[in-house]
Amino acid sequence: ESVVLDEKALVRGEPYPYTTRHETNWWEAADRAVRAGGCMIDANDETRALHGRTIGVTPAVLSRSIALRTMARVEEVHAGRWWGAGWDDILFRLLMQAPDKYNWSEYTLYWTTGCLWKSANGSSALERLHFSNSEFGNQNPSAEDNNRHKLLYSEQGFEWGDWKAFNPELAFSSASKALFVVLQSNSGVDPKWANNRVAPFLAAAIAEHTASAKSINLKKSGDSAGVPAVAASDAAANASAAAADSSASSNGGSPS
Repeated sequence: ESVVLDEKALVRGEPYPYTTRHETNWWEAADRAVRAGGCMIDANDETRALHGRTIGVTPAVLSRSIALRTMARVEEVHAGRWWGAGWDDILFRLLMQAPDKYNWSEYTLYWTTGCLWKSANGSSALERLHFSNSEFGNQNPSAEDNNRHKLLYSEQGFEWGDWKAFNPELAFSSASKALFVVLQSNSGVDPKWANNRVAPFLAAAIAEHTASAKSINLKKSGDSAGVPAVAASDAAANASAAAADSSASSNGGSPS
């Protein structure tokens, strides 16, 4: 529920072009690769989807529909040049033949295609399938609604030396401002050090999840009428349907 709201997936939500994580030429290359006609690069924050708020890097929650559309769009616009070639083959051919023009990234390709893909009422797929917590404008949410106002991820572990300030107690607490924390290897962090710091918190979270699952199963098995079990099943089905259009990306945010 924290990353999917009303069938829309949460994005990092920094203002376009989010130059601390995306190079401007990645956006330009993506525009060329899918022939978007400047949908992102020539627009302004009033006309861009989500008022100019944009996707970040890993971790990201992607729409399966937009991802598939991105692949199809690449194959469509380059069919005359490389008929029958797959989208991945085409993208790497573009990158190798003209790296200065096609220095794309997976996230700029995805977001640009989502901008280009319009519905009958003129709204883009980005507006239909994504949201940014910056849209709510509530910096002091109630405790029960806290996760609905968190950032997707914290940037505290992205730069060299950032790991020194990493606070696992805060990262795993309800007071954290983000749902995920990333400790990049290029920050210089020692993997063993990171493992030792987070291991106790992960163990506690796993134990809590296991206990909760057992409690639910015992409640279901002890209900002779079966009504709560059916209700739980329906709720799970509804939650699954709401999230069916989104999937988590495990790729990095730099050009492939």
